[in-house]
Amino acid sequence: EPGVIEWYPIGNVVFWAAAISTLVVIVAILNLGTDEEAFRHTLRLGLERLLRLRGAGTEKPISIANSDRLLDVMVSVLPMAAAVVTTVTNVINLGIAGRVVMMSGRLRRPWPEIAAMRLPRYAPAATGVAVAGILLPGLAGIASGALLASLLTAYAILGFAVLHTITRGSAARPFVLGGVYAAVIVLFWPALGLSLLGLADTAFDLRGRIAGRRNPPGAGI
Repeated sequence: EPGVIEWYPIGNVVFWAAAISTLVVIVAILNLGTDEEAFRHTLRLGLERLLRLRGAGTEKPISIANSDRLLDVMVSVLPMAAAVVTTVTNVINLGIAGRVVMMSGRLRRPWPEIAAMRLPRYAPAATGVAVAGILLPGLAGIASGALLASLLTAYAILGFAVLHTITRGSAARPFVLGGVYAAVIVLFWPALGLSLLGLADTAFDLRGRIAGRRNPPGAGI
C-alpha cells in the first residue's frame, strides 16, 4: 500500500543464501571436471595428496592403499559437506554484516525476529526436486545432492527458530537450547533432527498450533 514499507522476509534471505551456496559448490565441481568421472578422479587425487601431506613425517605414514574406502566415501560426501559449510558461512556472514550495519546506525530495516522466520512457499518444492535429482546419473545427481544439503541446512536453521519459539516460557529453556547447540556443534548429526523439525513446522505449522494452545481464543477476556 502507498506509504507502507514491506521488508523482504528473513526466511527468503536464508533460502537464497542456501541457493547461492549451491551455485558456489556447482562452480567448484565444474572446475574439477565437466563430467562425473573427471570430477571424481581430480578430487580423489587432491585428497590423496592431502593424506600424504598429513602423514608425512609421522611415525606411521598414512597408507593410500589402505585408504581406498575412506577416499571413496570422502569423494561422495565432500560436495554435500561443502554445501552445508558454505550455507552456514553465508548465513553467519549475513548476520554479522547486519549487526555491523545496525551498530553503525545505518540499518534502515528493523532487526527481524529470527524465531518467527518461515522459508518461502516454494522451498518444499525445491527440496522435492533435489531429492528426485539425486537419482540422476553424473554431475546432475552430484549437484542435486549439494542442493539438498544446502536446503536441509536452511531447514535446520528454521528448526532452531522453531525450537526457540516453542521453548519460550519454559524453565528448562536455557538447558534445552544450550544442549541442542552443543550437540550440533560437537556431533553435527543432530542437525538432521532440526531439519526434520523445520520440515514438520512447514507442513503442520507447529509454532501456530502451540501458540494457539498457550493462548486459546478468549483467554484474555
